[in-house]
Amino acid sequence: MLELIIVLQVIAGTIMMVLSINALQRRSSPQAFSFAVVMACAALWAYGFAGEIISPTLSGKLFWANVEFLGITFLPVTWLALTLYSLGQPRHTLRIVPALAIIPVVTNVVIWTNSHHHLFRRNPFIITSNVPFPVLSNDYGTYFYGVHAPYGYFLSLISLILLIRSLWRSPTIYRRQRTVLAIGFLGPLVIDLLYTLGITPVKDFNFTSVVFAISGLLLSGGVLYLRILDILPLAYEAAINEMNVGVIVLDAWGRVSHINPEAEQITGIDINKDIGVEAVQIFSPLDKLLNLGSDNFEIVVPSGGKKRVYQLRSSVIQRGRARKVGHVVTLHDITERAKLVGPQSLVSFPWER
Repeated sequence: MLELIIVLQVIAGTIMMVLSINALQRRSSPQAFSFAVVMACAALWAYGFAGEIISPTLSGKLFWANVEFLGITFLPVTWLALTLYSLGQPRHTLRIVPALAIIPVVTNVVIWTNSHHHLFRRNPFIITSNVPFPVLSNDYGTYFYGVHAPYGYFLSLISLILLIRSLWRSPTIYRRQRTVLAIGFLGPLVIDLLYTLGITPVKDFNFTSVVFAISGLLLSGGVLYLRILDILPLAYEAAINEMNVGVIVLDAWGRVSHINPEAEQITGIDINKDIGVEAVQIFSPLDKLLNLGSDNFEIVVPSGGKKRVYQLRSSVIQRGRARKVGHVVTLHDITERAKLVGPQSLVSFPWER
């Protein structure tokens, strides 16, 4: 059993670290960067727990347990940051998260200096009787139950509530993404809460990071198949959906990040299938707009036996002075104007869907 748990920890840590590195490749997106930090914290927890299990001495187990807490303490804060960014609250995130990180910093100082005050652990020891393998009993103290645990569970609960609330007003693809995020965090959270309450199959043994192995597989599937890292913040999504013109949001790599219902009708792009797909592969006129230097032109689209004329315009999304993070493409119906004055832009581009 011990060997299996160690293997699971290494697998969990590796999965999380791969997800973190993959997300860092898209660090121009704040939610992708937050996701990377969340996965790094979870990986640190898993690797630290493997070290704790393997270590035969009390001092060794305590050292690796302290390493675990470097990830554990910051995980609720980083998860809340990911949730806020994903739901379109960048200002709130920038204001709140640095302040919320103060408690984890203090907690780690308390943990690593515990031998001087015993606020976090009172008298830790190794359990060898009535357990299948030697287990570290942390014998948590006042600071753990009075500050660390309530604080972490409070932030985690806020994240879950925000994610669950967003499900009722999201398109199918975003609803699936947020469901995976919620479930991926809910499983470990429940197991950790039961451990804190003393409910665990092996006395004083925390199976939370073992459950993270399963969550890691779930989240990796979400990244690959549901394109979790291509989430568009909900506030922007809602605003775009209400616009009377077609809007396509592309990321820095030219992939579809979001499309409103009006643009879906015009282009045939499906929000539930094409999010994360390179836009020029499914809507060829964008190749001219993005790659051939034109910032606007017209296309003719067949619609109900007639032809509608749309003007395409592209605007660059920048973060800072020089970093391009994507494009917003708008499609304006100019059929009536075209009948009166003819094409006004550089090219009239017929396109058959």
